[in-house]
Amino acid sequence: MKRNTLTALLALALSAWAAPNMQAQTEAQQLNHAVSYDLPRLVAQKGVENGYDAIGALPGITVQNGVYTLGGRAIAVSINGETQNVAYDQLQELLRAMPASGIERVEIVYNPAARMQANAPLIALSFKRGDGESRPFAAEVGGDIALRHRTLFGERASGSFRKGQFSLDLSYLHSHGRVLDALRTDIPQVLSPSYEDITNTQERLTATCKHSYRLAATYTFGARHTLSATYQGFNTNNDLSVSNTDSHLGYADGKAKAWLHNARIDYVTPLGIRLGIEAAFFRAPERHVLMGYVNPFTLDPDFSPWLARLLKENLLVTDSLRTDLWRAYIAGEHELNNGWTINYGAWFKKVKHNSVVHRRHQARGEYSVSWHYPEEHFTTAYVGVSKRFGEKLSAEVSLSADYYHHVMTTQWRALPTFSISYAPCEGNVLSLSVSGSRDYPHYSDLNGLSQPDNGGRLYTVNDSWPMPSLHYQAQLSYVTKGGFQFRTWYNRASGRVMQQPYANGFLDYVLLKNCNIDRHQQVGLQAVMPHQFGSWLYTCLTLGGAWTRDKHEARMWEEAVNSRIIHGEAQFTGVATLCTKPNIALSVDAFGQTKTQQGLWELPARMQVDMSLRWTFLKDMATLRLFCNDVLADGTPKYRYMYFTYEFDMRNVPRRQVGMGLTIRL
Repeated sequence: MKRNTLTALLALALSAWAAPNMQAQTEAQQLNHAVSYDLPRLVAQKGVENGYDAIGALPGITVQNGVYTLGGRAIAVSINGETQNVAYDQLQELLRAMPASGIERVEIVYNPAARMQANAPLIALSFKRGDGESRPFAAEVGGDIALRHRTLFGERASGSFRKGQFSLDLSYLHSHGRVLDALRTDIPQVLSPSYEDITNTQERLTATCKHSYRLAATYTFGARHTLSATYQGFNTNNDLSVSNTDSHLGYADGKAKAWLHNARIDYVTPLGIRLGIEAAFFRAPERHVLMGYVNPFTLDPDFSPWLARLLKENLLVTDSLRTDLWRAYIAGEHELNNGWTINYGAWFKKVKHNSVVHRRHQARGEYSVSWHYPEEHFTTAYVGVSKRFGEKLSAEVSLSADYYHHVMTTQWRALPTFSISYAPCEGNVLSLSVSGSRDYPHYSDLNGLSQPDNGGRLYTVNDSWPMPSLHYQAQLSYVTKGGFQFRTWYNRASGRVMQQPYANGFLDYVLLKNCNIDRHQQVGLQAVMPHQFGSWLYTCLTLGGAWTRDKHEARMWEEAVNSRIIHGEAQFTGVATLCTKPNIALSVDAFGQTKTQQGLWELPARMQVDMSLRWTFLKDMATLRLFCNDVLADGTPKYRYMYFTYEFDMRNVPRRQVGMGLTIRL
């Protein structure tokens, strides 16, 4: 059934590709080493409501482990020219609070230059400034309800005010409800302390409440002086209840809170000089209690069933994470004679961590406390030039010096970036780019907490302090006037951070630990083929494949990694306008992936199909959306860990999600 469904979707997309193109997908292919999209039209067709889902609708964007990727790498996002520095989960919540209808333009920069201050492929979002004279105020409110064995609610509101040279934007999202997840683990005999196969089923019920808000103000005065101030906040409160059945009986509860305050001020002068300062304060205290009841037959070989006895363990883990961040930058860009442009700048960032972890094991009478209070210093200086050679050729080159200091290491690197674009004919662009960048572990991941999970058989370790990784990428792409994209790339990373499983020396539990892989290589191909049938049908087919190799030499108790695999993926998007009066459209999104591998993890093939029905009414001021995600219940990733010749399986129980959303524009 699943194979037939995938075949039908691919056949429909290929038929769309073969038909003549009636409407171009891209706005204009300018020689700025970026691809521009008419995202408002695509958003209107799909009925997308927020900025995060709008990014997912872009051709070429795929999802790996819940993270948007482009060309095999995780993306970075800028909003009105400001590159965001928050963690991915916090960025996701902030973008969900921003209305998709407010997006005016989007650009994809596959290899951003140093002046963009991004270490990954950049999605540049530009929101509408609006007409402050005819319509000074605009607002949008919306809400949705989703059911996935438990109910989750979301309410959001956004507004903008324009008056003369002053503008103000506000967005807010409140998510609350309950989320139920199930994890099934099969531990082979060699990893079991009882020398018996263990099958464990864990159900996690989370009562969550999240608040995300953003306030941005901009004022232009004098001769092109622009002053802008932005405040972003994030607050979450989760109560967890976990139960374990089958081979291990027990339960656990936990409480996790987190709040973020991020503020920045940017100033642009008429001379082309930009100045900015930024401060962020992140707090994330957590508390976890594990109560376990272990099968007594596995612990006492002389156990008599007439003398019932259970081993009761009580493990308490508390953590208090505090992180303070300060950042300042200066940048300049000037146009010279004969089409030359020069850019330069520098930025400095300081991050201070303070984490205290308490662990108390009542059954064993053990108590321990550990402190983590390191500092990180980042300094980058860069210079770059760009040149236009007529109407068909342009090039840009930049060089940055990157310095990083931590109590465990001090490193500096010279990182070049080079891009050249050629337009053989109107609307078609051929680009070649080579870049080097550094990737740093985010402060929210360095909390020093070892969280017990799966009845104490699994521990997630976050106190390993992964080091920065070095990335190099070369990419060749060709974009046609009709929006077709063809690209190939080569990625090489030293010290890439990956979460890997390791069995401890006594074979009684497995650790999930973030570690630096010695070498990661990938050669990939991708083709994006959109097509518009008049005004009633839009399709887009993305086909891709890659050869990936991960290599890591064993150190101490770690396991060696030496994996090679070729995998492919296909993504299809179709939006059909069923009728215009009333305005009803059907959207289908399908994603399929062959077996792949990430270090020691093996990920079996999977497929996911999402469907939604959108109705626009009240003169296009209101939108009602019905949706069903993971229709085939096969989109949840599964993980298989190979321990010598034995397999350790972890798989989340797939569940469909159905829901309804309503958006009203004022």
